[in-house]
Amino acid sequence: MSFMDDEPDAVTEPTAQLDQALLERMEDLKRLVVTSIRRLDEHLILREKLITPQKHRKIGDNICRQGSQVIEWSRSTWHPWDRTFTNPQINDFAEQKQKLYDSASDLVMACQAVASPLADEWAEVRGSSLEERLNRVRSIGRDLDTAASQILFSLQLLSELMVSEHGIERDPHRLTDGGAAYESHIRNGSSNLRPQMLADIGQSKSYPDGANPAADMQRNVENSKVKRFFGEVPATPRDAEEVPEYLQLDHEGEIAYDTKTDVPQLRGGTLTALVEQLTRHDRLDSHFNNTFLLTYRSFTTAPELFDMLVKRWTLQPPPGLAGPDLQTWVDKKQKPIRFRVVNILKSWFDTYWMEGSDEASQQLMQRVYNFAKDTVQSTSTPGAGPLMTAIEQRMRGQDASSKKLILTMNSQAPPPIVPKNMKKLKFLDIDALEFARQLTIIESRLYGKIKPTECLNKTWHKKVGDPTLDPAANVKALILHSNQLTNWVAQMILTQADVKRRVVVIKHFVAIADKCRFLSNFSCLTSIISALGSAPIHRLNRTWQQVNARSTQVLESMRKLMGSTKNFLEYREALQKAVPPCIPFFGIYLTDLTFIEDGIPSIIKKSQLINFAKRAKTAEVIRDIQQYQN
Repeated sequence: MSFMDDEPDAVTEPTAQLDQALLERMEDLKRLVVTSIRRLDEHLILREKLITPQKHRKIGDNICRQGSQVIEWSRSTWHPWDRTFTNPQINDFAEQKQKLYDSASDLVMACQAVASPLADEWAEVRGSSLEERLNRVRSIGRDLDTAASQILFSLQLLSELMVSEHGIERDPHRLTDGGAAYESHIRNGSSNLRPQMLADIGQSKSYPDGANPAADMQRNVENSKVKRFFGEVPATPRDAEEVPEYLQLDHEGEIAYDTKTDVPQLRGGTLTALVEQLTRHDRLDSHFNNTFLLTYRSFTTAPELFDMLVKRWTLQPPPGLAGPDLQTWVDKKQKPIRFRVVNILKSWFDTYWMEGSDEASQQLMQRVYNFAKDTVQSTSTPGAGPLMTAIEQRMRGQDASSKKLILTMNSQAPPPIVPKNMKKLKFLDIDALEFARQLTIIESRLYGKIKPTECLNKTWHKKVGDPTLDPAANVKALILHSNQLTNWVAQMILTQADVKRRVVVIKHFVAIADKCRFLSNFSCLTSIISALGSAPIHRLNRTWQQVNARSTQVLESMRKLMGSTKNFLEYREALQKAVPPCIPFFGIYLTDLTFIEDGIPSIIKKSQLINFAKRAKTAEVIRDIQQYQN
């Protein structure tokens, strides 16, 4: 199925005036994009284990058809505008716009990969499994959802800028991908990050000695309609420009890089230098910002971070700078930095706020609110209004990030399987699937409450007298529930008076654990099989001799799945292929976090630099935890 109809080479690009009517239209389009993504998710659930070629063809057609609908609504948000400004805010808008392009391009490739032939035992190239392809589509759909939200916010900021700077001179470049005023708009190798799929492999070719296959591929795609469709225009090489000293970073010497990789990675730095990287004037590093805000509690405090951001806002020009150079410094350094500070503060309060609800936190929020109202607004820097709204929500105790969670169930909840005799309810009368469902609901609520700050500095090991002040209350609650479930399973077996009753109870628990595996509830699955493998239960030799072969075989397969061989390799692979919603086994995350915390120093040796590479590894684990909380 094709995502595009044939189009003439010369197409007149539409333009639109950025006003309130357009913002409302974009908000409506964004809602339509989200709705179409949710409908796409409904087709990503495999309801049958055996997939015939006919069923696979039907699945592929449905996903491509719904994917084309997502692209169609997303495409409506790509129109360029008829005026732009020589202003740093355009850089952020271009960055978000390009992310939307990239996500849409990846979605096309992923949907078409689902429809491509599946490998069999005779295939030379295996390619990805159908589950992996569906998970890829699901992941890209989330990215597209996020990109649509971010581009809408960027447009809202730009609309404020138009009101405050309506007389600003037009830039000779239009805000399109070709001829954009900012080079960061060019797609930055995102295709290299995409795993190779069967549709990407194509027909094999051989090249003579001295031939350059990369150059041949470049020629083949140079005039590709797909590139025109997604606005991808290769960056033209430019001579390196000398950056004046007053436009360079002030604390670059306080940063350490890992030069062993092809692209040097930031390894560590002083707090001042890291905050400078967080609010860079010359480029936006979203991954760095995400890692910083996820882990800042491990190397600083919220009041100190806010003070550092205010210090960045009040950055003064170098002594002796005047005339055109001063104006250049204001336009290319001071204004971008202030814009970054506002964006970071809004992201902090929207998504990454980790402080409590005590008086000190309320005072800090009031300070930030006063700063936005008295300082940001007075300088006509865009974003003051949305920032104050985010702070007000936090001060009222509302979690701004919760509004982003959208129920994605494609059908009504299944009817409960109720025992016939509810007056004299017995454990064995409860259906195994219904019991697993109730365990999953309880466990899911506990897992969803875990906050990023609870995963830092091994806070779950710390003992606190007052439970209300416990820094890892939700992690401990999940651990307690898992331990209680394990102990209860063992108790239920041991309290049976005769062997036959113990055999029946064990078989019932094996069935419940198997249903937990079916529901992708790896947490309760682990708790139950841990109880069945505990010493008091394992020593019941006469009981185990009477457990039938089918239950024993199912139990062994579950033990193999959750085995610790090769660092839980089989479980980790199953988790990657699992269709959400899913509850991972949290103990492995705690093991990974403990290994990072104990094995990597917080300060780089022979220096006083904060080890940011350690925080990057911690952030990767936290992101894995968060992806199953939504």
